[in-house]
Amino acid sequence: MYCTIDDIKAKYGTENLARLTGDPSGQNIDEEKINSLISEVSDVMNGYIGKQYNLPLSSIPGILRKICVDLVWLELKKSSKAIISDQDQRTHDAMMKMLRDISEGKLILQINTTVTPKPEVTFQFKPRLFGRPQGYEEH
Repeated sequence: MYCTIDDIKAKYGTENLARLTGDPSGQNIDEEKINSLISEVSDVMNGYIGKQYNLPLSSIPGILRKICVDLVWLELKKSSKAIISDQDQRTHDAMMKMLRDISEGKLILQINTTVTPKPEVTFQFKPRLFGRPQGYEEH
């Protein structure tokens, strides 16, 4: 998982999380709901990240934590039928673009990992059966 409930609380506040998870008083957070969304978003992120990096990652770069926090927040807003603003949509689009850039190798993650080199391809050919003999010259 690329973020925690505490990461989301730190950015969006406990009261906002509680309200979006169903407590109008803003006191009690439905942690099961948030953990489920964190898991779903992390799985989607793995689909992008796994194209360039061996999973699981040895450490979680801050950029992945940010992407996860923002995407979980937006999924939480959608699931609670909250209004998705234009800014929310732009944030979602920007986070998805970053994931695409990671998958295409345009955005490099700063992690301590051993990259498995891609296997080298070699070709071997059998001697030709037909063709001009060696040393043949046209007149």
